Amino acid sequence: MIDQLLRKQYDYMIHNSLFYKQRLERGELPDKISGAKELAQLPFTQKQDFREFYPFGFLASDKSKIVRYGESTGTSGKPTASYITKRDWEENLKYTVTSYSEFFSEQDTAIICIPYELAFSAIDIDRALSRIGVTVIAAGALNKVCPWERTVQLIKNIKPTILVCSGTRAIRLFDMMEAEGLERKDIGLKYVFYVGEAVSLAKVKRMEEIWGVKLITAYGSTETNTLSLPCKAGYQHLNEERYYCEVLELKTGQPAGQGEKGELVVTSLQNEAMPVFRYKTGDLVAIDRTLCECGNRNERIIHHGRIEDQINLNGNVLSKVEMENLIFHCSIPGFYYNYYQNGNRELVIEVEKSIHDKEVKNRLQDKMRIALGIIPQVHAIDKKCFTEKMDSVLKPGKINNLQGGVR
Repeated sequence: MIDQLLRKQYDYMIHNSLFYKQRLERGELPDKISGAKELAQLPFTQKQDFREFYPFGFLASDKSKIVRYGESTGTSGKPTASYITKRDWEENLKYTVTSYSEFFSEQDTAIICIPYELAFSAIDIDRALSRIGVTVIAAGALNKVCPWERTVQLIKNIKPTILVCSGTRAIRLFDMMEAEGLERKDIGLKYVFYVGEAVSLAKVKRMEEIWGVKLITAYGSTETNTLSLPCKAGYQHLNEERYYCEVLELKTGQPAGQGEKGELVVTSLQNEAMPVFRYKTGDLVAIDRTLCECGNRNERIIHHGRIEDQINLNGNVLSKVEMENLIFHCSIPGFYYNYYQNGNRELVIEVEKSIHDKEVKNRLQDKMRIALGIIPQVHAIDKKCFTEKMDSVLKPGKINNLQGGVR
């Protein structure tokens, strides 16, 4: 079945997408493939390709069939474009609605606090929840109509049961709600549906314990739309009906083994507007092929963050999620932290200032010494420094320049 879908998508792609037609003409691609076994011999599609062929170089359908156009934020370079037809959208909705229906119903109200402008994730979640019958509050993010203070007032007055935002943004919103004197029982939230960033298991568990809510997540990208969806057993399952996924070791480019980290490489199977072939996502993931207790036979995926966010410490290369797990296992105060390497390549960790600064510093230094063989600098920072920076950026999962660094 997969080979048949691959052959059909490949033939459609090389005859209709300008980027892939040019590759075919240059002899970089064969005029046909038999199936998945041949993929390893064929070239990748890179993020830079989307930038160079912006905006419509990857369009395979007639432009009149596009029902939605979007772009990336452009925070890491020139924006990339994406587009879908009505068929693409309906097919994607079919899978998202099936997944979300396991968690939500017409009895729920959701407030969506991620950007709607030029984005797919907010409107995709919005439409899927609406189709289930969920009441949707489209608050958005970083806009003049609904600044964060108004978002908190909406939560206070309307009492949604679902909060949709990034994991880091959820932390900030809960802080603001507590500052308003709101307690968990006053809010009535049941779920935090976090998207847009990888979050460590240690951080998720602490958020669930303190707030008394269930955290779930989904994963996708501007170029691919939804790639994985949550299940009731607490995992994410790949959208294998629409995408063929490879996970390749970073050093060798060979397929990663069960549970081993590698770069996610995606090939679409049914895209009409924008088929993609062996797209290197830049995301660090691991695949779990264990049969899930939820009954979904699709492979499970664990997202470790962006490859570019890895940090090399004394020869140990750690992902953002791995660093976050280490830091949270040291019982840091609150949720805010930052880490970076200074000009001497020494690790610097910044945490919230508290009455336990000395104990926190000792725990962090002992943990890093035992785990990595290094002793980091640890600085206690006023919480206000974290929150002011977070309130001004679209992606609060990366906080820059508190004392000169990037997380």
